[in-house]
Amino acid sequence: MYAGILKDITELKEAQEKLVHDAFHDPLTNLPNRALFLDRLERTVARAKRHKDYKFAVLFIDIDRFQDRERQPGTSRGRRTHHSVFKAHFPLAAA
Repeated sequence: MYAGILKDITELKEAQEKLVHDAFHDPLTNLPNRALFLDRLERTVARAKRHKDYKFAVLFIDIDRFQDRERQPGTSRGRRTHHSVFKAHFPLAAA
């Protein structure tokens, strides 16, 4: 005879997933943040070192006076600019 305890941990797992998501995404735009970028870049570089035929590229977009917009009262203007540029250049990723 076996005795056991069953417990639904769905809420716990969902809370854990939300914590991970929130750690790697901007709270206003829901876009990936710098921490996620650096994590993925580190993984990609490691993969490229293991597989010599693996190629990758990093696209750097410099938005003129973006920091000025970020520093204005209420950072939402800078975030909206960032989000609209992202959506314009990466429509599938922003969906």
